[in-house]
Amino acid sequence: MINTQLIVKCAIKINERGLNLKVDKPTLFYHQKDFSTNWENVSHITEKFDGRNGSYYYQIAFKNPSFKANFNAMNRCEDEAERFYTELRSFQEIYHLQKMPTILNREYTESTWANA
Repeated sequence: MINTQLIVKCAIKINERGLNLKVDKPTLFYHQKDFSTNWENVSHITEKFDGRNGSYYYQIAFKNPSFKANFNAMNRCEDEAERFYTELRSFQEIYHLQKMPTILNREYTESTWANA
């Protein structure tokens, strides 16, 4: 089994229309610098615990294109991240976005990592 993670530094903005990701520097595996989508394109939002560093992060699963992104706070940006997480939970309730089902109690899933 191989657990691969790609950490991509990005800025994220959310509002009632949806969310927008702006990648600082494209990488070999993540060429798109700007991704915008509406809430109808989000299939799941899940809060997860990272046992490696003892912190929480959020995973968002998108329908089209189909991919998952994990959002974790950058060092010294925890307050900003907490505001983002609060807004994200609020939009999750407003748009009735389901939490991702637990799959065999796996703590980590294959996904793209982005720092919010």
